[in-house]
Amino acid sequence: LIVRSVVDASQYINFTSMQGYSGLINIPTADIMKYGEIDFSYSNQKSRSRWWINNKNEDFNPKDYFVNIGFLPHLEFGARVSDIKGGKKDLSVNTKIQLPIKKYISSYLPNIAIGLQDFAGKTGDYKSNYIVISDNVKSLHYSLGYATDSVRMDGFFYGASYSINRYLSFLSEYDTKEKHIGFRLNSPNLLDKFHLSLLAKKNLDRESDRYSIQLNFKFNLMSKIEQKYKNIKFKKEDVSQTLIGLYNNQKIKLNDTASQSSSIFIKQTKTLNNLKEELKEKGFEDIKIGKYYSKVFVAYENRVYNQDELDAINKILHILSNYHQFSRFNLVIKKSGVKIKTIDGSLKYYRACIDNPTKFNIELFKQSLIIADDFVPDTIYTIKDKNRAFFKTRIELSPKLKSFLATEVSVYQYYLGLDSTFSWNLYKGIDASLTYTSHIANSSELNKGGVYHSAYEKSHLENAFLHHIFKYNKFINIANIGLYKENYYGILNESGLFIDQNSLKYKFAYFKHKDYDINHDDRKVSLLTFDHYLPSINSIISVTGGKFWARDIGVNIEFKKFFDNTMIYLFYQQSKQDINNQTNKFAGIGFEIPLVPNKIKNNKYFQITGTNAFNHKIKSVVGERENIILPGQLYNPNMHYSIDNYINNRNRLSEIYIKSNIYKIIF
Repeated sequence: LIVRSVVDASQYINFTSMQGYSGLINIPTADIMKYGEIDFSYSNQKSRSRWWINNKNEDFNPKDYFVNIGFLPHLEFGARVSDIKGGKKDLSVNTKIQLPIKKYISSYLPNIAIGLQDFAGKTGDYKSNYIVISDNVKSLHYSLGYATDSVRMDGFFYGASYSINRYLSFLSEYDTKEKHIGFRLNSPNLLDKFHLSLLAKKNLDRESDRYSIQLNFKFNLMSKIEQKYKNIKFKKEDVSQTLIGLYNNQKIKLNDTASQSSSIFIKQTKTLNNLKEELKEKGFEDIKIGKYYSKVFVAYENRVYNQDELDAINKILHILSNYHQFSRFNLVIKKSGVKIKTIDGSLKYYRACIDNPTKFNIELFKQSLIIADDFVPDTIYTIKDKNRAFFKTRIELSPKLKSFLATEVSVYQYYLGLDSTFSWNLYKGIDASLTYTSHIANSSELNKGGVYHSAYEKSHLENAFLHHIFKYNKFINIANIGLYKENYYGILNESGLFIDQNSLKYKFAYFKHKDYDINHDDRKVSLLTFDHYLPSINSIISVTGGKFWARDIGVNIEFKKFFDNTMIYLFYQQSKQDINNQTNKFAGIGFEIPLVPNKIKNNKYFQITGTNAFNHKIKSVVGERENIILPGQLYNPNMHYSIDNYINNRNRLSEIYIKSNIYKIIF
């Protein structure tokens, strides 16, 4: 038995290089991170930079931390934090775009990519602009390119990786200044999702930097279900007319006039009772169930599937699919007893998707869906208000993290607390909540006398509010009155209008400090937000402008990208302080993730859960020589009961979003 030890280089696994972009050792390749992949890495290489050249220092001890993500198809985006002992701290970003040559021109041509490194700051210590070509020749993966405006790469560079197998490869390169050789060890797939890698290299030209290592940890943010859906092949039938015809034939309207016998009605009533028990067992609340001929109607409140409302729809439709007397369904989603959204569709086509999940069946089901903001009358429901949850105590736990990364003071300073939010539904559309912040830990500069002491928070009652939720058609309003940020009393009102893939929201707040006679500290917030959803890349462009909490006036632009239930976003901010009329600019990257399991236990009297949208970001000052802490951070006050997160499933409840992510309610 002969085992082939050499693998095709097309199985070459792409990792972040010691410069932050995907590449070999220091030079880039024309490959990019796979769509949805994220790579965290650490390197102890003594990197060439403008700071290193200017200081002529061969003895500094650097530590580089990288994050690199396949943000969009053919686009990667990354950030780098450099901690130089005895020197400066630096935060920089890089991006690389791969031209889709193999996809649209010829698979025989090599990949070509262009990239920018450290392009946002004024110093540009690691700045580089480059174009690079890469391809495979059997087990050899080569790369060659040209770079400008770089301390390390200035001119033509080249290198190659030779794969012995999927776990071991040897690398060699010339970066226009130095020659390097090394090897990379890759782990087997861990839990079928995670990759670990070790890169060890030797510098053949610089004695002070002979040996260096890099550690990588990489995984894919896309769920297996999403990848399964994307791999389903579409058969090239012309289905457009078929879809319309089948859908119109199946549609049953409420004003149909045919009657039923009493014996059938009694039999179906028993069936509805069975359905009620199944929904209660899953933990759904405030259940209403009715029927009209072969159509079943279910109104419910979901408090158990908190990562995504589409998970709840998936569970309910799977239950309904076993009731074969029904061919259509009508679901009504509620929050705090208020009807939010109607989803109407064909159970027949849904069963076909479960039995045979072809692209054709999925398209049939998708076309049968009607997502609307109007609702059937309550008289349709024969089983009402089952498993109601008025006055049930709900406790949501969420970390509270403030961080100061690569500033003029140090590489990292932080405050860590825990927000415990207690909430009660008092009546339809009326809720009360309390948030208590518990101090857990903080770094030295947040102690008394430290540079960031103003960010320190002791344990205290943070918020206490009464909330009112109102919805009419496509308009939603949440009014909040109470205590905010420990010391301020006032009101915050948020209104939103949602049409197709667009939304327009207005937030107004007025708060007075509890010691107003002494501090004369009132806060007036007036913010307008426009969101536009891009279904082809599952992303949201969001623009917010106006007057923010700290009396700064400005604009915040965000590009939000969803990978399953994780959101990664890029942002740019520009603000002007009304005190000193100073204009500041910031840019950065952030993430929003659910810190909650897929299903939460729902006790009869109380429920403990985590947050479905823990949000954290890192930012850097744009156009300054150092990442100094400046005023005007565009703080946007948000309530526990917000339109986006509490009502609209993190802005993921529109018709176009549901249809674009149809796999979530099928598989």
